[in-house]
Amino acid sequence: MCVTSIKELAEKIKNNDFDFIERKPVEVLENGDIILKKCEICGEVTEYKHQGYDMSRDCACMRSYRKQARLKRFKDLSIIDRNAGSNIFSNAEIDKSNTEERKIYQELYKYAEDFSIEKHGYIFAGGVGTGKTFLANCVCNMLNERGFSVLSFSLGAYFNRIRKNIDEEESFISAVKDVDLLFIDDLGSEYINRENGKMWAEEKIFRLFDERYRAGKPIVITTNLKVGELKEHLKINGVNKVYDRLLEMCKYVEFNWQSKRKLKLQRLYNKS
Repeated sequence: MCVTSIKELAEKIKNNDFDFIERKPVEVLENGDIILKKCEICGEVTEYKHQGYDMSRDCACMRSYRKQARLKRFKDLSIIDRNAGSNIFSNAEIDKSNTEERKIYQELYKYAEDFSIEKHGYIFAGGVGTGKTFLANCVCNMLNERGFSVLSFSLGAYFNRIRKNIDEEESFISAVKDVDLLFIDDLGSEYINRENGKMWAEEKIFRLFDERYRAGKPIVITTNLKVGELKEHLKINGVNKVYDRLLEMCKYVEFNWQSKRKLKLQRLYNKS
């Protein structure tokens, strides 16, 4: 049973419904340790005496609570389309005649399945409507289902948030360093004002990607820009440091096919 919110978790505890608890093996007490207290709900030891010292540890209930609280933190920070939650692999409309598209779908499904051992990220590049954001959301949603944390936003939305409230920048940066997967959608659509030596946006971009790079954690990016355009867009003081780091962190995947949206409209038009 999957608990989806802190409120739901509290309600289950209140109603004595403990099926949600992940009963993973915990440290076995050593000979001579004295049990001082057990959780009344799950029965795991929470306090004990070890070599004369009073010790404490989380029980299964608290581990589940902390896990859900962590997932909620990133969900609350994410700035995503309201329909993103319905983007799941089983809903994907893959063109069976498109070998490359099928291959990418299978690779991303495997990536989400094996995420705990995968360290690289992805750059999905291609035209509007080719399914880049949909498949990225599929990965994010599958990881959330598996209990991994995901933070999703576009740089434009990020800029707007921190312009309105400068204090939010530190919350985002902390999350960028900590979250299991960072997803940045539509990179290149944000406006970067480089007139009269202005550096605000460039500095924010560099800091965000630099913090993720130093954390050594994966990032997934979608963009409509071609390689040369993306390289130029991410220049900081004329240097390609951000772009070079992204290529070091990510596998570059091109979505080289027609817009799915356009094809859908054509089919609807032909039927009418």
